[in-house]
Amino acid sequence: LSIAVAVVVVAVACGLASSHVFPNHRHVFHTSANVAGLSLIALGLVFTTGSRDGLFGQPWEFFAGVAMPCVAGLILSNVMSFKGGVDKP
Repeated sequence: LSIAVAVVVVAVACGLASSHVFPNHRHVFHTSANVAGLSLIALGLVFTTGSRDGLFGQPWEFFAGVAMPCVAGLILSNVMSFKGGVDKP
C-alpha cells in the first residue's frame, strides 16, 4: 500500500510541476491524467482480488464507505468556496 501511495504522490507532483513549467500544454496533462485515472479504475474493476464474491458481491455498506470521502470532499469544497466568496465558473 505504501508503494502505491508513493507512486500516486510522485505522479501528482510530476503532473503539477510539468503543468507549471509548460502552461501551454495543460490540456494535454489534464487529458492524460483523466485517461490514467479511468484506466486505473477499469483495472481495479477487472482484477478485483479482495473477496471470493468479487467487487459486486459486497454489501451496500462497503460502497457507502468507499463513496463517503468523495461525497464529503465535494460538499466541503463547495461550502468552503461559497463561504470564501469564490466566483462561480
